[in-house]
Amino acid sequence: MINEDNLNQFCGDEERYQHWTRRLIFTPGVKYLADNGGQHGAYWLLDAIASYQPEPVIKNNPKLREFQVWILTVDLKAHTPVLRMSDGDDPKPLVEQKIEHTDFDLAAITIWAENNGNGMTLLLPSEH
Repeated sequence: MINEDNLNQFCGDEERYQHWTRRLIFTPGVKYLADNGGQHGAYWLLDAIASYQPEPVIKNNPKLREFQVWILTVDLKAHTPVLRMSDGDDPKPLVEQKIEHTDFDLAAITIWAENNGNGMTLLLPSEH
């Protein structure tokens, strides 16, 4: 079971992992989250973030091509998550996706996406 203490141990690393879509790379903290975020993991969360990268809301916004804040909130009783993305300055989400069901362990998680010169890198805020 994943918890905040597990995630706070990640504070920056040079190691990176390639997402299968090749749209993203991600850090060890995000890999840990994807491997352990629920009974079946949370790679679906990375897939969801990757799926939005070619969308006009991101592709046509120079600011979002540089930095994105992805927040997953989960109603732990109903097991229903909502994924939102903003530019980090305006709290109004530019993307909002309601997901039918998850076994994700946390009520909320934030993932940043930063431009790495060749695309986007997903990282936990503690890894910045």
